[in-house]
Amino acid sequence: MYGEIYSSVKRWLQEISQKYQGKVKITVKNDSPGHFWADVDTDRCFGELIVSESGFRPYRYVSFTVLDSRADTAQQPVFVYFDSEKDTPGDVLRGLDKGIAFIITDI
Repeated sequence: MYGEIYSSVKRWLQEISQKYQGKVKITVKNDSPGHFWADVDTDRCFGELIVSESGFRPYRYVSFTVLDSRADTAQQPVFVYFDSEKDTPGDVLRGLDKGIAFIITDI
């Protein structure tokens, strides 16, 4: 299941990159076996997307956290998505779509 979700998320990220070219900056920090990490940023928001196969954490494979870069004080995420054991690749992509909606607002 990890491989299917990993591939789905990478395709989704490529689609986002093309759809919002010049408006959303995507920086892949790590793409190694079992771990993918990318920043998804605009002038308004910072997003961190992680797809990881192993480790102790509150999600199964996927974490997507978005912070508002305009805040002047300590940050609380404006959006957090963690997949769960029951999520299909389609469920994961729907969760990521909700997060990207926060990032692309006002661009």
